[in-house]
This record gives sequence, C-alpha cells and structure tokens, in this order.
Amino acid sequence: MAIEFRRLQKSDAALAESRPILRGIGMILLITSLALIVAAVSQAVTKYRTVESWTPVQALVLQFRLINEPHGRVLSNYRAHYMLQYEVNGRTLVTPAQSDYSTGSGSQLSSWSRYFRPGQRREIRYNPAEPAEITTDNFDLESFRHQLWLGCWALGIFVVGVIFRSL
Repeated sequence: MAIEFRRLQKSDAALAESRPILRGIGMILLITSLALIVAAVSQAVTKYRTVESWTPVQALVLQFRLINEPHGRVLSNYRAHYMLQYEVNGRTLVTPAQSDYSTGSGSQLSSWSRYFRPGQRREIRYNPAEPAEITTDNFDLESFRHQLWLGCWALGIFVVGVIFRSL
C-alpha cells in the first residue's frame, strides 16, 4: 500500500483567487497592529510622565486584600486593594488604593501578596497638587507590564499581517 502525494492544480487556482482577500486581511492586521502600538506607547508615556512628576515617599502598608471580580461565568479576576500610610509635609495621610488592573494569574497574585504585606514599607508616589492621590508605579518592568503586553500582541499581529500581505 503506497500513499501518493501530488499537487492539485485547483489549489493553485484557489490560492490565486483568494490572494486579494488574504492581502486585504493582512492590511487590516497591519493597521490594527499599528493602532495597538500607538495605544501602548501613548499609555506608557502617560504613565512615565505621572511617575516622573509625582513625589516619591515611603509608605507603610496597613491593610491588603485581594478582591474577587468575576469575569464571565467561570473566570475570576482579582484586584489588589490596600491601605497605605505616609507623610507629606509633616502631615500623616492614610489612603486606600487599588491596583490598576485585575488578573487571574497566580504569579501576579503571589507577587502582590508579597509586595503589600501589612507592616512593610513601600515606595509610592503622590500627586503634589493632591497628596491623597497616589500610585504604586515606579520606573520598573512591573509598572509598565500592561503596555509591554499590548506591544507584544501588536508585534505578533504585525508579523502575521506582513505574512498575509506577502502571499
């Protein structure tokens, strides 16, 4: 029993017929990827400017909780909620805050649990114009995680778009 593979002439014709559609899909993917890159860079620049212009201060973690935020019927995402105490111009402030995003990632939940353990001191930044407004963002990879994730997706979509355009 032998298996023979031969090239079908119809497939060449079908590919030639579908080329304009594939190239059109490729163009849509390229445009989408560029839009995602613009969004990621815009978000990163906004976050960078905030981190750069707000004043750093050491804060005491008073309380930490992970709050379940259901996501659909079966998925659960969690958001970190914490209470921080810090001093601004000799005045003690206690401010509740939460993470910018929710996640279901076990590694991220573990990281938050270690980072915001009550009794620990963490560097935060406050808005000089409104000292009760704070962020835990810094110039680290963790703070720009979402923008990097978005940029990686954009790069993948860009590569697929280039492949489709070259067919």
